[in-house]
Amino acid sequence: APTLTFTSASTGGPAPVQSTVAPTVASSATTSSSSGASSSAFSVMSSPPARGPLSATASSPKLFDSPAVPRSEPELTPDGAAVWVVEHFRGRRGAVKEVVVSLKALAELAAPEGGVVGLRVRNCEWATVEVCREGAAGCPPIRLGEVSVTSCLRMDLRCGAANTVELSRSKNVQLWLQGKVPLARVLQSSDVTLACATRAVAQALSIVTCQSMHVNLIVPPVNPASGEDPAEVPVPEQFLTTISRGRLLTAPVEHAA
Repeated sequence: APTLTFTSASTGGPAPVQSTVAPTVASSATTSSSSGASSSAFSVMSSPPARGPLSATASSPKLFDSPAVPRSEPELTPDGAAVWVVEHFRGRRGAVKEVVVSLKALAELAAPEGGVVGLRVRNCEWATVEVCREGAAGCPPIRLGEVSVTSCLRMDLRCGAANTVELSRSKNVQLWLQGKVPLARVLQSSDVTLACATRAVAQALSIVTCQSMHVNLIVPPVNPASGEDPAEVPVPEQFLTTISRGRLLTAPVEHAA
């Protein structure tokens, strides 16, 4: 092994003393560990250790907050909007929690203030939240404003007409749209299905996705009496961006068969 020579000299003393020190080479061992499937809804894969003294360790984020009491009730927000809040309902496979939202109660709450009504679903797992359709028996002719689903796992939402539907930080969620919804936003979510009850509902829908994957749209056939099955169409995840005359042009990537 190579050696390093250091020379120390002292004034007025004996001859310089030379000492040799063999350099030490730090040895690193790569340790790999395997674990089963993560119980969290999202599992982040750890990246390989970085070269050098620093290495990044990825962790799995928590999808849900600390356990809390289930709640399903209307409330009036400070801005005068009536919102039905559904949160902390946890079922299990074979025992799904079912929650029914009363549009009549929302309408009565919003009437004095003249505000809109909305629906907020948060921190639910293995649950089905159902809002009766507009004009159905026992339901007032009322249209939902904003419907938001946040931090939910393995749940279904069935609602009628609404101004917007927003899904964020969720996984394995099915949205059954039984009335026209002009805009649906899917943010930081995966394995999402938007099922339209009629062809008219599908044609009126616009979808905005951001940092999401495996988003599918179920569209009924043109002629329901034809016996054809609804078509399941994936929302594009890959895009191609080009520069034309100094402007960016982005279009979904088409894969030829």
